[in-house]
Amino acid sequence: GNLTLSGTLTNTGTLTSSTGAITGTINNTTGTINLTGDTTNASLTLNNAAGGTLNFSAATVDTAGTTIGTMADNAGIIDYATALTSYRALTVNTFTTNSGTINMASHASWASYLNITNGTLTNTGTITTAASNTGAHIRGNLTSSGTLTFNGNTYFDKAGAAYINSGTLAMAAT
Repeated sequence: GNLTLSGTLTNTGTLTSSTGAITGTINNTTGTINLTGDTTNASLTLNNAAGGTLNFSAATVDTAGTTIGTMADNAGIIDYATALTSYRALTVNTFTTNSGTINMASHASWASYLNITNGTLTNTGTITTAASNTGAHIRGNLTSSGTLTFNGNTYFDKAGAAYINSGTLAMAAT
């Protein structure tokens, strides 16, 4: 089903959604949010505080991924893993700041994607990609003064996007 919030939900527990849409604002302070399967949350504003964790993982075949309207700040952890039978995509229409950690996992046969539709993601934290044949794709404007750790094939492949790094960039041998 769908979840519609008229006000702001402060999450300190566990919230899990496998289908349907979430509309409104969620401040994930010390909780865990699990978004599994294909979910479109274009009207969701999500803030992940330093103690919060967002898990984007697919328990079944996943062909579309997860869409979030606005993520103003990620100071916590974003983990997403690929399903064994398909790719994993996280699309954020407007993703402003990552001061926490984004772990982009991949499977040997399926890639992971971070799609930023509008604006520029400013990374002052850490973005890590996993060792994989298929790799991780970062599609959108990215300015990083933080840490980028690429443990496998990583692609910046959005036409016309700007990628600027003034921080640390570490690439593992492939």
